[in-house]
Amino acid sequence: MNFCRVMAAMALRYKDNLAVINVERGRRYTFPEYHRLTNRIANMCRDRLGLRHGGTAMLILDNDNFSLVHLPAILKQEAAFVFGNLRDGPEESARQIDYVGAEAVFIETRMLAAYHDLLKSRGCTIVAMDREPGLPDDILCFWDLVEAASDADNDVELDLREHIVRLHFTSGTTGQSKCGMYTPDHFFACNDSFYIHPDFSLDETTRYLALAPLSHASSMPFLASFFTGGATYTLNTPDLAAWCKTVQEERITHALLVPTLLYRLLDMNSTEVYDLSSLRTLVYGAAPIAPAAVGRLVEQFGQIFVQLYGRQRR
Repeated sequence: MNFCRVMAAMALRYKDNLAVINVERGRRYTFPEYHRLTNRIANMCRDRLGLRHGGTAMLILDNDNFSLVHLPAILKQEAAFVFGNLRDGPEESARQIDYVGAEAVFIETRMLAAYHDLLKSRGCTIVAMDREPGLPDDILCFWDLVEAASDADNDVELDLREHIVRLHFTSGTTGQSKCGMYTPDHFFACNDSFYIHPDFSLDETTRYLALAPLSHASSMPFLASFFTGGATYTLNTPDLAAWCKTVQEERITHALLVPTLLYRLLDMNSTEVYDLSSLRTLVYGAAPIAPAAVGRLVEQFGQIFVQLYGRQRR
């Protein structure tokens, strides 16, 4: 599959639709703009960073930046990308980098002080996501690299069932986190699981708000929304007041939250303070939820809840 061709067709079909909206950073990309931007990112990874088939790069990013160096960008180039969690901390990130042999690391600029020496000692090329005065000479700036890259479609073709495009470490609830490997076909199977379930009700009017880390389960509705021509909005911190405000102002239709955040929505009487009536589907998972809380949530929000869970296969 040549994903540049796939997304070029999507950009034509959904030419007037917003694809990605970064709430905190104020970025808004239509499908054609997102196509050209991710072309630049993919071409930069190959031509400037030298990432090729068999190579690896790691993402230690907020949701806003993760949504750029993510699907579809990683499907337009040949290296495998490690979906790191910036909440893991330097010690765990170092273990993962050593395990996969990451050649390049995309990281939030504010985290350089904690990670610089660790990454340089491993020979990693460091790409800082935001421009700041006084960046060290051995640090590359993401936007400088992107602006210098071509936005043309490339000729990269990936084997859907064999090529490893994503590496992801489990949460480590039963010991050290373990590295899972994903092909493009895994992405598309995930999409199918959302499409086949009528309760998700995805279409071009979908507006999905990602608050939980996109490096984990929050990326699943992102993919499904993207492939139906819907929009994904991103937030970086678990600020429920900001979440409610975004739902109200942007008329969000879909979201994913963990039970602890749902409990807090109840405690803050969110439906009385904000207009959250645009929500059609609220997915929850990652932990058990109290049955009594589910009853109260349904009373306040209606029958819009879908439980999502995953099982690790051995």
